[in-house]
Amino acid sequence: MYRSARFSVISLLALVTLTAPVWGNSRVNGAALPADAQAGSPINLKALYHDTYSTAYRSPFGAVPAGSHVVLKLRTAAHGASSVSLNVTHQDQNHNPTGTSQQALKLTKHTKKYDYWSTTLTPAQIGIDLYSFHVKKGSASAWYGGTASSEGGPGQASKKVPAAPFPLTVYDPNFKVPSWTKNMVIYQIFPDRFYNGDSSNDTKGMNPVYGGTQVAIRTDWGGQPSAYPQSVNEFFGGDLQGVIDKLPYLKSLGVNTLYLNPIFLAPSNHKYDTSDFLTIDPRFGTMDTFNKLVAALHTDGMHLILDGVFNHTGSDSVYFNRYGTFPDVGAYQSKTSNYYPWYQFLSWPGSYQAFDSVSGSLPQLQEIDPVKDFIFRRSDSVAQTWLSKGADGWRLDAAQSKSHQWWQQFRGSVKAAYPDSLMICECTADPIDQTPWLLGNEFDGGMNYRWRGYILDFFNGGAGFGGAGIPYTAHGFYKAELGMLEEYPPQAVSMNLLTSHDSPRILGELADNLQREKEIVAFQMTWPGAPSVYFGDEAGQTNSTSADQAYLARNTFPWDHQNTDLETYYRNLITLRTSHPALTDGSVSPLVLNDANHIVSYLRSDNSEKIAVILNNDLVQHKVTVTIPRLSGGAVLKDAISGRTYKSSGGKVSVTLKRETAAILLASGT
Repeated sequence: MYRSARFSVISLLALVTLTAPVWGNSRVNGAALPADAQAGSPINLKALYHDTYSTAYRSPFGAVPAGSHVVLKLRTAAHGASSVSLNVTHQDQNHNPTGTSQQALKLTKHTKKYDYWSTTLTPAQIGIDLYSFHVKKGSASAWYGGTASSEGGPGQASKKVPAAPFPLTVYDPNFKVPSWTKNMVIYQIFPDRFYNGDSSNDTKGMNPVYGGTQVAIRTDWGGQPSAYPQSVNEFFGGDLQGVIDKLPYLKSLGVNTLYLNPIFLAPSNHKYDTSDFLTIDPRFGTMDTFNKLVAALHTDGMHLILDGVFNHTGSDSVYFNRYGTFPDVGAYQSKTSNYYPWYQFLSWPGSYQAFDSVSGSLPQLQEIDPVKDFIFRRSDSVAQTWLSKGADGWRLDAAQSKSHQWWQQFRGSVKAAYPDSLMICECTADPIDQTPWLLGNEFDGGMNYRWRGYILDFFNGGAGFGGAGIPYTAHGFYKAELGMLEEYPPQAVSMNLLTSHDSPRILGELADNLQREKEIVAFQMTWPGAPSVYFGDEAGQTNSTSADQAYLARNTFPWDHQNTDLETYYRNLITLRTSHPALTDGSVSPLVLNDANHIVSYLRSDNSEKIAVILNNDLVQHKVTVTIPRLSGGAVLKDAISGRTYKSSGGKVSVTLKRETAAILLASGT
């Protein structure tokens, strides 16, 4: 017979005592254990198995809300264990261990070859639960945990405590994101380089006094950005009126959300060196121009995301005023300044903490009450003021440079006043893991540079993550992409970008291979998340030739030589994306993954439609046959890209794809 053991589970809230069965020396569920299960014979490591991607072993799939139940199972060889236990370490949002627990698994299924053990875990606190399995067989012992290079899925067995346990993301059960983000397609604009709609403001604005250069007004739209430092202090004339003028183009493209890089007063063209958070930069327009833009967007059912640079200010700002540009007394000028406590001086005035470097042009803001009041707490704070003027959300710069407590308080204040506003983080300090910021008490989502890295690793031979990636096989790529779906809460908004202002353009990354860009866009528009198009990518713009690597993607929109074929391709796939619910919130499952032929195919589906996506990333043509579950015999499918139709037979569909092309198959009536 078995005995009952009592053990403790430590959580952040309380010490909870649980009762769970463990096996005695001679019986399982009342039956005698076989002799080999009691003896000290070695454990069959090859038989041990757990797969985080399979609901047969972990259910439900992916991240879970705190307080919910997760069924975890482990397979062993038949009669291959006398006991199995689950060891859990809970980590908070700073990756600090805050408690451990252990619970026994029950033997729930026995076959001739395998035994299956099961337990139910109920995570109590938001954070990351790291778990592994401890298997005993008499005096023998083994462990089963994750793999160091794994994004999820099966793990590995060992005779030692695993260095890489399986992670389980636990998020706030009250986590909600704005409903309008469900069908969101983002278009990012670097304002100075999009379109000049009002040439009268070209010479307005501040004159940068740092960097050793004078302002250059560029009249050669389409010219290449200069080398640093002139690259920062030259202006091509793009402005908010230019965005308004091109709204018909953007609407025809099908995008429904604009994300603008910073538009507030600042000396540089990138505006991440803010001088005044409450003033529109005169080079971009006026408050009246902003109001007209907001009104036009909302009339067309579109949304506006602003760039919030709240980690630091510019040194040439109202608040720091290093160069005496502004009438107010700044922190650099006097210790009696109201702004002096906002900054951390190492030795006043010349030595201070800055985002870019010690005593640099971007002095860091401290996390103190006056700063919090000014940035987000008060109704007239920066964050709340612009939302009250019609902005729909914030993309928040350098989020990793502020504490989790800062962002939790930011969310609490802003969401209390504007619950339908969006909060997107930029967590570039560690693009591998945005999870701690996406647990429901800070951000609604993040700029998904990790997603971009995997794209380049598969479609561009390991060029992801600044060239430090590895060439992915079809299985490796699909597993990596699925890993993010597993780690992030399902409602979190993944801003799936191919280019940003801080990266090279996607076409440049691909050595100007337009065909491969089209193939990648087919993936972008059919994979879960919010597709993000960087201005000009859809028109065939490639990298600039600037010697300043930060300005590879900060070139102008090619209005006089747009690639209209590529624009039509983007337009058609964006329309497909926004008109088929299966592509916005349907399930995803693999169809064919062929490593040798570089084929990735998957199914997006909901209760009303099935959409099969097939990508041939090889350099030669391939015939691909996929089996679509529960597809009626003789069903006709149409490729949304080529327009060709295919007839199924027994649920199977065969498609011949040229090199570096994609097919998106929709059954008739879907």
